[in-house]
Amino acid sequence: MEISDQGVMSRETFRKQFLDRYAIEGERYHPGKGAVVDGVLLASDRSAVVTVPIWKWKIADGTDRFLCQSSDDGSPPAFSALSHSESDLLNQIGDRLRDPG
Repeated sequence: MEISDQGVMSRETFRKQFLDRYAIEGERYHPGKGAVVDGVLLASDRSAVVTVPIWKWKIADGTDRFLCQSSDDGSPPAFSALSHSESDLLNQIGDRLRDPG
């Protein structure tokens, strides 16, 4: 394992994505058959530390899927990102969590 990105997010973003319950709206993804934990998103606001698994599996056509998501039952964390590539997943995670400007 290695650190692939790091940055700063607001307390509001941290609370919304990792601590608060969320409304179950739209589709939440599920790791596919044979999924393994390929990494972890680690987030902290200096008083709480949260880990969210990064799942990897192959779909029927043999290509990879990557999912950074924990539960899908309305309990924290709400954060969810799905991609066809590891680099795109990491970019999505950074874009969604990093504060603008």
